[in-house]
Parts: sequence; C-alpha cells; structure tokens
Amino acid sequence: MSADDLCYAGIRELGGLFRRRELSPVDYATDLLGRIERLDKHLASFVTVTAERALADARAADLRAQLDKYDRAYAACMTGRGYEVK
Repeated sequence: MSADDLCYAGIRELGGLFRRRELSPVDYATDLLGRIERLDKHLASFVTVTAERALADARAADLRAQLDKYDRAYAACMTGRGYEVK
C-alpha cells in the first residue's frame, strides 16, 4: 500500500496492518509526513507540522505495544495517529 493510499485508510484497515505487522506506527508516520512535505508546498494547508513529535509519538506507541503486549492496533491507531486542526 502506498503512502498516498495510507492517508485514506480507516482505523479498522490500519489496525489490521499494524496487528499483522505489515506496517509499523513509525513507518506510517514517516509516510504521512513525507506526503505532507511533498504536497503542502503547493497547498499551503499546514501552518505548523510537528514532525519530531509525530515520530516520537509513533515510536512510543510501537514500543508500548511491544513491551506491554498492549493491543498493537489500538496503540498505533489511536495513540500515534496524526490529526489536523482547522
């Protein structure tokens, strides 16, 4: 699945990818940040992109899922999922 496809994936689909370890929260965040960087220079839709924080949150979600044997889908989708505020 491409980074462009991932941006349209729902929580259920992402949860399956994370649970099956076909995608990690860090890879997901990296793909989305790359898409923002690529497209936002034309769209100017973001005032602030906190890439470092997004990656840190994604790493924390991934680590928590591995160490605590926490539900990987929930940790990755709900904790590490980016959002936009308008």
